Amino acid sequence: MIEILYPEICNLYGDNGNILFLKQTFTDKKIIYTHIHDVPYFVNHKVKLIYIASVNDENLKLVINELSPYKEKLQTLINNNTHFLLTGTALNIFAKKIKNEKEQINGLGLINVNVIKEKERKNCLYKGTVKNITILGFKSQFQIINSKEKALCQTNMGMGNNQKDPKEGIKKNNLYATSLLGPFLILNPIWTKELFKELSYHKKLPFEEELLDAYNQRLNEYIDIQKKAQK
Repeated sequence: MIEILYPEICNLYGDNGNILFLKQTFTDKKIIYTHIHDVPYFVNHKVKLIYIASVNDENLKLVINELSPYKEKLQTLINNNTHFLLTGTALNIFAKKIKNEKEQINGLGLINVNVIKEKERKNCLYKGTVKNITILGFKSQFQIINSKEKALCQTNMGMGNNQKDPKEGIKKNNLYATSLLGPFLILNPIWTKELFKELSYHKKLPFEEELLDAYNQRLNEYIDIQKKAQK
């Protein structure tokens, strides 16, 4: 089973495309949508993947409060290598502390990460690598991520978790978290296919050829931009 948590509020910045892609790839019988005030499916059932998409600051506290009673269960799932995918701002939910100019919020503390909110937005195209796979995306964020966890990506274009850290995202066992925005699964079909293999899905992706064509075109454009910037 794949559980998608709080899709009514965790769906920003194009992340809804990830939800739609999961639905298109896996049958409805294998996807559970957990809504606010529901008891999460993972509490009493086995799941292969838990997905959380971007959430705004207003709803961040709500999601943390909703998941706080299940913190020990979530920690057990992480320790036992259940797959998690957190995209955009969703990693803040699992962080230790999220600090802005007005207050400090305690996250679930499931990853050794602290987040500092800034006034100035930083935008960039992003290119990095996971093992031998190139990851492409876009960042537009107000926050600095200070992480003591292993990184998901090594950055070679754009900004990592912060301006001084060349690493991007978090990898803790089978928990994958990235700050990249947009439909991450669709934009990175090679990585997505590897993730789905870990979930025992070995078929072709929906529209796989078209996704790979678009990915290769985007990769060439990023390489051209990078070369021009280096001149």
